[in-house]
Amino acid sequence: MTNKLTGKDDKFYLDRAVINITARCTLKCRLCVMGCPYYQNPPHYSLETIEKTITNFFRIIDHVRWYEFSGGETFLHKELPQMIQKVMEYRDRLDKLLIFTNATLWPLEALQKMIRDNAGKMLIMISHYGKLSPYADTISKWCAENNIECVIKKYYGDDQHFGGWLDYGDYSKLNRSAGELRKVFSLCGSTKMNGTFTTHGGQMHWCVPSARGMKLLKKIPNAEKDFIDLFDESLSIKEQREKIKALFARDYITACDYCLGDFGEGITKRYPAAEQVK
Repeated sequence: MTNKLTGKDDKFYLDRAVINITARCTLKCRLCVMGCPYYQNPPHYSLETIEKTITNFFRIIDHVRWYEFSGGETFLHKELPQMIQKVMEYRDRLDKLLIFTNATLWPLEALQKMIRDNAGKMLIMISHYGKLSPYADTISKWCAENNIECVIKKYYGDDQHFGGWLDYGDYSKLNRSAGELRKVFSLCGSTKMNGTFTTHGGQMHWCVPSARGMKLLKKIPNAEKDFIDLFDESLSIKEQREKIKALFARDYITACDYCLGDFGEGITKRYPAAEQVK
């Protein structure tokens, strides 16, 4: 797998990167990629942790096309406005800041103001689960009225986005051969997106399953070559960038032998989204 990480000006670029700010959620979706319903104490990162993550990310990365706040439900985090403000210190180094929401909550006034004040840099991504997302249309209308870009992904009824959700499994070891691992990595949606670079508690992983299975569940053996520790300030910028380059050069990562995977439409079975755990 190769990717152009540097442009003509020798700057260091990523296409996208995700910070998970919380695993607390207003829904209990059975196939949640983050496994939110299944944590006894869902990770809910402090403002200090998120600000340090942002600072150290932009210490390494010169420009990112999409920088994303994800959950859980992001609107549950009362310090989300301050997190947005921190990202905007680097506004010239990103195209858009994406905020993912399931539209179960109406944003508080402080959050509305922060989004309006930075409208040109914001993209609100709504996962619309039908009756489970009562504010989807209202948030979309509010965005339009305030010149804020908004995208709704339909996850109810027929014609669901990408055909619905995936079951990534329980992260048990699958004992795939090297050839099988190379194949699943090459077909994986995260690889096709040049990595989703998902960060939990300072660890930036190639994809969500790697971050969840290794950092949170500890069911995937810890492999330092599979992630960038943004909190390891003993490494130079060059050394951190070399770790990212090495990830792009990999044929597969450790998580590939623990993940049932996202191998494209028509290959991996899809399920109706947001089925609730009873």
